[in-house]
Amino acid sequence: AAGGDRRGRQSAALHIVSPGGGYGGMSDTACDLRIDDHPEPVTELSRLLDIHTMLFGAPDPDTLLDLSGDLEQEVHDLVTACGYSTLETWAGVENLENRLVPGKIDPLVLAHLRAADDGQP
Repeated sequence: AAGGDRRGRQSAALHIVSPGGGYGGMSDTACDLRIDDHPEPVTELSRLLDIHTMLFGAPDPDTLLDLSGDLEQEVHDLVTACGYSTLETWAGVENLENRLVPGKIDPLVLAHLRAADDGQP
């Protein structure tokens, strides 16, 4: 992927269009990301795409983990350590409510929760 300046390394963009693919099905723009000025624009675009996927993507049913036993206790402890009483409340604040599935947890949500407890963004 080439960028937009003479060296091919200053900007990058990604625009994905799909009928009803936008947030809530209200538009056709599924993803519209751009980096205008960055020393590593493609790397930065990849980072932003990961965030976009986390916030707007749906969980993969094949990777969902049963939220029971030790994992359920760990999630409860992590949510409590972050200052929330329920996973749903924490997920709402983190804009991850679309990734919640009753009785299950998305591995991406679990990783994000673990990172939040470690003080990582």
